[in-house]
Amino acid sequence: MLPAKDTYKFQRRGSVFQRDLNRPDTERCAWQGPPLDALYAGISVQYKDSAAAIVAIAIRDTTYLLDFYEHRFNSEPKKRPDEKDVSDLIVDQLRQYSEQHLERFTGLAMPQDVADQCPHLCSRLWRELDIVPIAFIEGVPLFTDSPNDPKKWNARCIDELAEAMSRRCVRFFGPSNNPILDVGFQGLVEVDCASRIRIATLDDYEPTVGHTTWRAVNHYAAELKKRHIKIAFFSATPQGGGVALMRHALVRYARELGIDLKWYVPKPRPGVFRITKTNHNILQGVSAPGERFTKEQQQTIEEWLQENAHRFWLSQGGPLRAPSEGGADLVIVDDPQMPSLIPIAKHIAPDRPVIFRSHIQIRSDLVGTPGTPQHEAWAWMWDRIQHADVFISHPVEAFVPANVPKEKVGYMPATTDWLDGLNKTMRDWDVAAYGRMFNMLCHNNRAPTIDYPDDEYIIQIARFDPSKGIPDVLESYARFHELLKEKGLDNKPPKLLICGHGSIDDPDGNVIYDVTLRHIESKLPHLKDLICVMRIGPSDQILNALLSKAKIALQLSTREGFEVKVSEAIHKDRNLYDRMSMAALTTVSDEVTTVGNALCWLYLAEQLTAHKKIKPKERWINDMAREEAGLPVDNVITLDDSSNILKSQHEDNIKNKGDRYYRSPPNHPIPLPRQPPLGALNPIPLPNLTHNPRRSTTHHTKTRHNHIGRYHRAIQHIRKIFEDRHVSDHDIVADVYMITDLSGFDDGVLPDEDVIAYFERVVRMQAPMESRGGPQDRGAGDVSANDGFGLDYGFAAEDDMLGAVDEGAAGYFVAGVGFDVLALCGFGRHDDKQNSDIECAK
Repeated sequence: MLPAKDTYKFQRRGSVFQRDLNRPDTERCAWQGPPLDALYAGISVQYKDSAAAIVAIAIRDTTYLLDFYEHRFNSEPKKRPDEKDVSDLIVDQLRQYSEQHLERFTGLAMPQDVADQCPHLCSRLWRELDIVPIAFIEGVPLFTDSPNDPKKWNARCIDELAEAMSRRCVRFFGPSNNPILDVGFQGLVEVDCASRIRIATLDDYEPTVGHTTWRAVNHYAAELKKRHIKIAFFSATPQGGGVALMRHALVRYARELGIDLKWYVPKPRPGVFRITKTNHNILQGVSAPGERFTKEQQQTIEEWLQENAHRFWLSQGGPLRAPSEGGADLVIVDDPQMPSLIPIAKHIAPDRPVIFRSHIQIRSDLVGTPGTPQHEAWAWMWDRIQHADVFISHPVEAFVPANVPKEKVGYMPATTDWLDGLNKTMRDWDVAAYGRMFNMLCHNNRAPTIDYPDDEYIIQIARFDPSKGIPDVLESYARFHELLKEKGLDNKPPKLLICGHGSIDDPDGNVIYDVTLRHIESKLPHLKDLICVMRIGPSDQILNALLSKAKIALQLSTREGFEVKVSEAIHKDRNLYDRMSMAALTTVSDEVTTVGNALCWLYLAEQLTAHKKIKPKERWINDMAREEAGLPVDNVITLDDSSNILKSQHEDNIKNKGDRYYRSPPNHPIPLPRQPPLGALNPIPLPNLTHNPRRSTTHHTKTRHNHIGRYHRAIQHIRKIFEDRHVSDHDIVADVYMITDLSGFDDGVLPDEDVIAYFERVVRMQAPMESRGGPQDRGAGDVSANDGFGLDYGFAAEDDMLGAVDEGAAGYFVAGVGFDVLALCGFGRHDDKQNSDIECAK
């Protein structure tokens, strides 16, 4: 019997001098210094009697084979390794090699049989080491066959196969070390390099949602698989922006479920995306004065979509062909840029269900006014959209034009994926590696660097778009800096970082980017060394790293999309995420996760393809899916139960944490923001709830304590109140909310006056810093030191912000959501120059 041993160890020796020079910064996870070199790996495993016998690891850069490792396992029957032993060995060896040489692995390739024998290896590589794992199937060539390439991998020795895997791995990455995006035949988006990349399994997805959501998804998935249903999504672009992020995640998860779900994009045409972006801006009400969606532009869009449909999607086996001819059973047009596909799909197969999803904030008030650019643009779109069976909207009633039949309208929020590169938890070592990459980009663009941990910084992550509130971010930061200077706290102020991805269908990106830089150069020259404005390439992990270490996260978008970034910011602090409300101790709202999003689409697919009529009548699709499956909503508790739980939790906080988190009055079902110290102010009770007839009657006596779920519903209700009061004379640009104060809005609606009064009292309690011993009295630096939850940064604003709304004025406030992260939103007129007057002091 052979004992376990390393038959060939890594032998490469790098520059010790250079390694020692960089090690101090590396050990403290600093972002200074050169980026780490990228490595690639290949592995192979030789099996004997269904057990791993030998493991080989080959390491290379883009040019050379650098190092090799081989390990022979104990062949004694009772000591044969299981899949965990093999995975542990590979993960440990790669981690040690990376830390020893101060280099990081970008990707690793393996034969498919290794991925099958070690089903958790790929997800561990991704989760623990931030390595992109790729699995190759034997006999399937990567590009073209070589006449000398053995068809059977077992014809190669184990070391040869590991080296071949490492070479294959390199070919999947572009110059920026990101996997190359692949759009295949008929415009099919080959997510994760045609499913070769494996970053998550069903075991990884299950903990991201509650038990009943998981059961509901599997219920509908089983039905769809049994009937071999094909689902086809259509959108304009395969990368960049929220729609693409959601579809990559959905296709990835559907693949794990075994659902036939595909995603198609059109062939781009020069000039088309300038037109579609202009139309997008018109519908949002942020276009240039006098800009319209002309007849010529309408004809250009129509011809573009007709060409793509007939050339690609109506060809043999295309997704728009009739289901009996191999086409999709359900068509989902996931982009307002492509409404012409709806009548095409209906003409080919009249009985096939078609869904249209509107993900933009349509100015329904202007759409309903004849003669406006919005009215003209929507009229063209609605002429095509009206043929759809279901109209899915972002969950705000005002985003849906009045001529859309209410029975067709269903609500579905934007979602994010907790397992992808944008949101997964990374080691500080990996975060620092991406921080160095970011600083290299800053050097290349002559922008200020972020030298974390020496620098603190405030961040807004968003595309460079007219509706992302970037001017407000700059004006707010300038005022913030003035306050620090007045208080003598400007020795080393936090920097401001504005960054985001681009997208090929967003020609405004470069324009807004240039305008932002010119504004800083001309209006804020004294701050130009403190403000970093960067357009980042398609690297989710860089954004992840930047958000993870930010002192403050801002989101000043004046149109749709801001709630996803709020969710992602909250998600970054695990301690906060676990304690910010009673519900967050057990789950985050399933509705904003990939699995929750899949539940909505699988429910619609199962029902509509079974020829069942669906009339949402402005309900949340997630709720309808659970009800149809006969499963209750997770984490539904009575208000009395929540008070008892919070009381117990509050006592534990006092005992263990010195009352650092929050105080929970017995008549308040969910914690308020941090109360002032020394009992300076009394807690504010939540007003009594009234029944909301739009929500299910089975839930109206209970409150679902999922913070994002409450957030969406509260936003919808509060927006409606303010629009009812003010929409006739000015434009509400954002929403007034406090993340931790929304429990009452889920299944009951506060009377309008109670909402106004409640938020006014909350704002009054938090805003005047001098009334609670704020920075003016005790020094701004003491705010976060004295208290650990709620408003980590105090603020001062108008004496009566909500009262000022009634008079047509405007203002912002900062809603604190934790130790380092806060969300900043506002309300008021779109054209009011005072709406960025934020006074924020640390």
